[in-house]
Amino acid sequence: MHRIFRKALDSATGVSRFVIAVIVDIRGFSAFSQTRESPDTAMFIKRVYMKLVDSYFNFASFYKSTGDGLLLTIPFNESNLKEMAQR
Repeated sequence: MHRIFRKALDSATGVSRFVIAVIVDIRGFSAFSQTRESPDTAMFIKRVYMKLVDSYFNFASFYKSTGDGLLLTIPFNESNLKEMAQR
């Protein structure tokens, strides 16, 4: 994994743009994880991330895992703000 990350750094750039930031948190995850084995919690988070990325936010431009949550950004401009916010 670190090699993929390192290779991606070579082409990393900074861009300034307007985005809608969405922070998703799995409600009750701490209590859930205290009663489950680590592999079960990891699989649960994996499935939640997959559903979020594939079904709900496949148009986002950036995704970052935050442990039991997900930060993502959705770019917009003046002409499509309403549409992007409704999605």
